[in-house]
Amino acid sequence: MTNRPLRPLAIFVLLASGDYLLWNWSLNGNRDILALIAGTTLMPLVIAIAWLLVVSVARFLAEVAQRPRAGTGTSASSEARGHGARRSAARAAAAGRAATSARTATGAPAAHRNQRAGSVADTDSSPSTPSSSSKLAA
Repeated sequence: MTNRPLRPLAIFVLLASGDYLLWNWSLNGNRDILALIAGTTLMPLVIAIAWLLVVSVARFLAEVAQRPRAGTGTSASSEARGHGARRSAARAAAAGRAATSARTATGAPAAHRNQRAGSVADTDSSPSTPSSSSKLAA
């Protein structure tokens, strides 16, 4: 982890510490105007430190969660994506099989089944089921 996200926090801690020391010194030395100014700026500095601390902890936790596990060499999120992709592929294959079996059950012509399966040669040009006109004639 780089110290870049911690720099603002360290700067604000130093500013707040200096402001607190100035505030205490000016109160003890009866310097009312300086104590008023230092005391007024102290609270926003403390709020900024609290906010930066929360942000730094959140960044740290996010980084820890994205680190690869020891010994596996892959992160947990990439493993989850891999499982999700395999599930999606399995669902798509199952949907394709269901559509093909539904088409076969309804009596689609063999030529269309062969074309669906990817065969180039269309050997059976006659439908496997009687056409509606032959059903009416019978």
